[in-house]
Amino acid sequence: MKDNPFSPTFGISPPVLAGRQPMLDAFRDALKGGVGSPGRATLYLGGRGSGKTVLLNEIEDIAAQEGWITVSETAAPGVIDRLVEHRLPAAARKVSGGETPSVRLRSISGFGFGVGLHHPTPETSEGDVRSMMEALAAELAERGNGLLLTVDEIQGAVRDELAELAVGIQHLFRQRASIAVAFGGLPGVVKDRLLNDGVLTFLRRAERHTVGPVKAFEAYDVLEATAKIGGKDFEPEALRLAADASAGYPFMIQLIGYHAWKAAGDRPTITMADIDASVPAAQERLGALVLEPALGDLSPTDRRFLLAMSLDDGPSKIGELAERLNTSSNQASQYRLRLLDTQMIDSPARGLVNIAMPYLRQYLRTNGALGETLD
Repeated sequence: MKDNPFSPTFGISPPVLAGRQPMLDAFRDALKGGVGSPGRATLYLGGRGSGKTVLLNEIEDIAAQEGWITVSETAAPGVIDRLVEHRLPAAARKVSGGETPSVRLRSISGFGFGVGLHHPTPETSEGDVRSMMEALAAELAERGNGLLLTVDEIQGAVRDELAELAVGIQHLFRQRASIAVAFGGLPGVVKDRLLNDGVLTFLRRAERHTVGPVKAFEAYDVLEATAKIGGKDFEPEALRLAADASAGYPFMIQLIGYHAWKAAGDRPTITMADIDASVPAAQERLGALVLEPALGDLSPTDRRFLLAMSLDDGPSKIGELAERLNTSSNQASQYRLRLLDTQMIDSPARGLVNIAMPYLRQYLRTNGALGETLD
């Protein structure tokens, strides 16, 4: 029996990608469009499990196809040190095709590389992230390509490091360097804590894409095509049920597919019974890996707002939510705005809000909101 082809693991690109082609085409066009193309600075915003990291992986593949070199990082504390000490020197070695970079970089911690293109010595050169990227981009431009920097999970906790990086990137863009940057982050975190930061105005000028659910037919196609890679087919009704149960949520598509393919065992066909068995297992994993961490990103008041919404079977009225929470309608509207930015809720009509994140309502009813109550 072939290996399970579904990939319900964060950061691992599935064999079949759905619903992201316009974003990928826009990025490819930006690379081909030359220096000054607006898409060379792009910000991808999406909730947990929406596929931001997979999208960055695909963008890196496009850059490689165009002959670009990628430097990839996650915005955890120490991101500048990791870039200077490891990622940029490794990229320089890749450009040179050997152990001694043609772009001679020296990190601030003395890892043995000199900054600059014209033979500076380690004793006389000072290394920083901006000058290292500048040297590398200049070398790549001479070869007819460029440098792509991707930074995932940007967050307020590393605001000062992001500010240092943003200053360097802005300088390179002003110098018309052969560089492109792509950032990924949670919508609420980025909008509340970073886009309004005066030091990080660069992010506000970047092209912005929302990474949301895929369309029903796209979920259908992904499930069918991925199962075929593993040597199985879906019964038509089973395929429709699986696609509907995924709610177009990329991580849920992979979870349901994974468990359904596993439930089928040695059989070549995935049945309705396999889907019935796989959806609860997928829901449980979604709760542990996505929903609980997503709730942990919120303030206690925002969690209480969601808990109040979960009492309704459909859209909630802002006025009624304010009463449940014993607060004013104006204050409830502030909670609404913050949660809209997270993509966990949407607003189907004026005065109404609805839980948009798949299975979150059921999770809140069963598990609560990380200890928050409506009392």
